Amino acid sequence: MEYDRKNIIFIIIGSVVLITASVITGIVIGNLKRKAAEPKGVDAAVSNVESFIEDKVVGSEGTVTEVTARPDIKKIIEVSRLSTFEFTYNSICEVRDDNGNKLYYIAYEGKVLWGIDASQIKFDIDEDNKLLNIILPKVEVQETNVDANTLEYIFFDGRYDNPSSGAQAQALCLDDMKNKIRDQYAMEETARENTLHEVEALFKPIVSQYYSDYKLTIDFVK
Repeated sequence: MEYDRKNIIFIIIGSVVLITASVITGIVIGNLKRKAAEPKGVDAAVSNVESFIEDKVVGSEGTVTEVTARPDIKKIIEVSRLSTFEFTYNSICEVRDDNGNKLYYIAYEGKVLWGIDASQIKFDIDEDNKLLNIILPKVEVQETNVDANTLEYIFFDGRYDNPSSGAQAQALCLDDMKNKIRDQYAMEETARENTLHEVEALFKPIVSQYYSDYKLTIDFVK
């Protein structure tokens, strides 16, 4: 009987250990999955606003919770980079030798990502005149890249149709694109408009809820 009792104790202890290990494993895996699913960029900023609304305005099971204190509107955006406009750029890169002679053309497709540094957003709240002004930094190119799979060549001299030309082609096209988009004012203007719309979409729900008596304006730094 003593032997049977010992076996039972060992079985109980072993079961507890297995259950504890399973629970810990489940918690670790769940945390990893939640970490991997965390939003970034614009999605992260939107998530911050949605989280605030869900935590502070909507209570459990969809019931409305009354909130008397206004949120600190300056803390809504916690991401440093806010990407607002992606542009597909198609062009042709002209390759010449040191003497200026044309060697070959490269047709390419690239991507240009525009946005702002969200950490530089300024807030001017005029309590007396009920004005809430959001001042945005200048839009800028955040990323540029060229898709190597889109490269097509036109050679003027067959001697340059070799692996060496292909090895430097992507870098040449990337430099070509960076130089050309400096004068793309229409692209920059579209990025500005998109940024204004994105920022308005982020802040308008909070302003309407807690600063309804304020006039909201959004503009870029002068």
